[in-house]
Amino acid sequence: MTLDEYGIQLLERIRNCSSPTKARDLIAEGHLFLAQSHLSERTLRTFWSSLRASLEFLSEDLIDVGESRAVRSAVLTAAHVAITQHQNELAVPPDEAASKP
Repeated sequence: MTLDEYGIQLLERIRNCSSPTKARDLIAEGHLFLAQSHLSERTLRTFWSSLRASLEFLSEDLIDVGESRAVRSAVLTAAHVAITQHQNELAVPPDEAASKP
């Protein structure tokens, strides 16, 4: 599995997630997987930046109403915060990371 494929898989799992706690757990699993892969910091920064941008796109695409929208928003926010924490660990300011392509 390529890194891009893993990112897509992780994004799908987050998208289908029904709890903010589970979303944070999925990001933690991703962090562990990447740590065990011995990737460069640059590659890690790129991965987290890309995943964060994809989550922001999903957040903008919330068309559900009522409770399902609130749950989906909470899940995506939890994942976004967890990614930001990993980016901070890599000493990458989140605003800078989000603005890079």
